[in-house]
Amino acid sequence: MGDKMMVKYFKKWLRLSKRFPFVHVRNRTRASLIVVEDLSQTCDTPAEKFLYEQLQANLYYPTPHYWINGVRINLALVPFKLALIETSPGIDEKRIVRLLKKQRWRVVFYDAKLLLQNEHIYFEQVLQYAPTHAKNVSTSI
Repeated sequence: MGDKMMVKYFKKWLRLSKRFPFVHVRNRTRASLIVVEDLSQTCDTPAEKFLYEQLQANLYYPTPHYWINGVRINLALVPFKLALIETSPGIDEKRIVRLLKKQRWRVVFYDAKLLLQNEHIYFEQVLQYAPTHAKNVSTSI
């Protein structure tokens, strides 16, 4: 390999900074793919089921009861790294946001009563975090 090719190769994987540690290895992970299946029967609450059906009607495929670092997510949009969690008394929202932010997830907390009264209030937040046009990740041979 020539010198220019080797430098180009290492620049792809390494990043230099002025702070310690001076060399960082870039984390290049692939997009996660989830098998699409109807999981509406696994939703526990009526609000969870309603939100699941509303997301699915708008071509989002949520995964109910998804676990990350010991945190149970009511509905997760895995390719977008968006967690929809129902608020309840005794839930530590700051801790959950901090844990999921480390994994590069965004969190939307929803109130079940508000969701059933006003259907579109939380869906606008989902649209803000999850774009409607996703890249085609299928491979062509």
